[in-house]
Amino acid sequence: MHSVGLTINLIYKFLGNTKEKIPAIGIGTWAIDRNGIEAIRYFIEHDSGLIDTAEMYGTEGIVAESIKGYDRSKVFIIDKVWTNHLSHDTCIKACEASLRRLGTSYIDLYLVHWPSYEVPISETMRAFEELVDAGKVRHIGVSNFSIEQFEEAQASLKRTELVANEIKFNIIEKRQAMEFIEYAKKSKITVIAYSPLVRGIENISTSKGVYAKLLELSNKYNKTVAQIALNWVISHEQVVAIPKTSKLEHAKENLEAANFNLSEKEIKELDSMGSV
Repeated sequence: MHSVGLTINLIYKFLGNTKEKIPAIGIGTWAIDRNGIEAIRYFIEHDSGLIDTAEMYGTEGIVAESIKGYDRSKVFIIDKVWTNHLSHDTCIKACEASLRRLGTSYIDLYLVHWPSYEVPISETMRAFEELVDAGKVRHIGVSNFSIEQFEEAQASLKRTELVANEIKFNIIEKRQAMEFIEYAKKSKITVIAYSPLVRGIENISTSKGVYAKLLELSNKYNKTVAQIALNWVISHEQVVAIPKTSKLEHAKENLEAANFNLSEKEIKELDSMGSV
């Protein structure tokens, strides 16, 4: 285990085609408990207050407690509406309920959690635009959408643009994501990578070739395997990462993953490995 505790080198990236910048590494809150409050606050206090939640996670209350007392402008909240709330009226109500649970007057980025095969995306996007007009949401996007689904959603909008797609992207599971990332690069769309550490190093270690390469780079850069894997994720121009953690030690380790740069050759080599 390599040491952590270095000076943090913050990296920010433009959000979609806007002039707003967000941290390249934030924190996910799926399945965290109150122990995660300290980790979330660590991110906020180190100017990296990108926090991802969702109504389905049941963690909006934990986020509310975590951000209490901090300057709201230092926090960028991503929230997601679940698939049973995608009809127009239900979507508006779901957003308002999320705002109450979060204890805030607006959500920075509101996403459709998964595509629906029952409610037309145009109906959901109409509700999303109304939420933007009402000042309850600042930016909108989607999650787990293919290129075709993303384009259909974008075509439904009249006054706003989708700025992001949150998808699974990590050193093992990346083939599908890479297709969208190439598209995102050309279209100036932010890709928010969830599960960027494959739900734990033990899962990365099952792919022997990838793990061996990560170990090699870990020794070269004096970084942990997790930091190498996370650095590779954010080395892609349009991508920001939201590894989830309830532990302060892991929060520090994750945030320090931006303290070095893999070479272009190393990035390409990792791009080509372990793709499923």
